Amino acid sequence: MILTFRNLFCFPYAGGSAVVYHQWANWMSGRIEVTPAQLPGRSNRIREAASIASTRSRARSPAPIHHLADSGFIAGLRPLHGTPETILREPDLLELMFPTFRADFAAIETCLYRQEPPLECPITAFGGLAGRIPHQDLDAWWMRTHGPFTLQIFPGGHFFLHGAGSSVPRADL
Repeated sequence: MILTFRNLFCFPYAGGSAVVYHQWANWMSGRIEVTPAQLPGRSNRIREAASIASTRSRARSPAPIHHLADSGFIAGLRPLHGTPETILREPDLLELMFPTFRADFAAIETCLYRQEPPLECPITAFGGLAGRIPHQDLDAWWMRTHGPFTLQIFPGGHFFLHGAGSSVPRADL
């Protein structure tokens, strides 16, 4: 019998942190090692520079917001339904969080895709049924691997992870 070991690398959404994936290791029951990525500017890395860039394709999105004045930036965050209104109304929290949020949105809104050879590992893409990223954009991740590809859609919107509980990490990976 050959045992295979699988890693699941979890990257948070813009403005998010690895805390979202805290329970996933327990839900995986040891079948997959969960490795949440704690990006700079979040949780225990809050004091680090929050400049990130990803090598993923840009999803269709509304007009860029990272460069807007605070009021415009807040107006751009609201429709995403990922930042609680209590935070958006609290100046001290916003002062702490804005550099991270702006850096994330700048990376997403200005990142240019660079063609690279496909990976040799499986890829599973997750999305929300009512999310703002079209399912065909998520499905395009199949081009990034020579291995198996799976697309799984869950109830909820762009931030479906918050309401999905253990259903995402218990998905067929």
